Amino acid sequence: MSSKGMLDLDGNSPKISLPVCNGCNRHIMPGDNNVKFICPECPDELIWRCGSCREAAAPYKCESCGFSGP
Repeated sequence: MSSKGMLDLDGNSPKISLPVCNGCNRHIMPGDNNVKFICPECPDELIWRCGSCREAAAPYKCESCGFSGP
């Protein structure tokens, strides 16, 4: 996995992998109001959307095929 999805909580802790919102590129924390789905155009990419981007209908883009949506 690329370092994009990694968050180092402190210098001594192991790194954990958190999903990243495809709209705003913020880490999605457990328990946040979010959604994940497979890209409608390609089966290779899982798209994550945070609650803020969903509510604002912010655009997102699939990193694999370039598909974009509201």
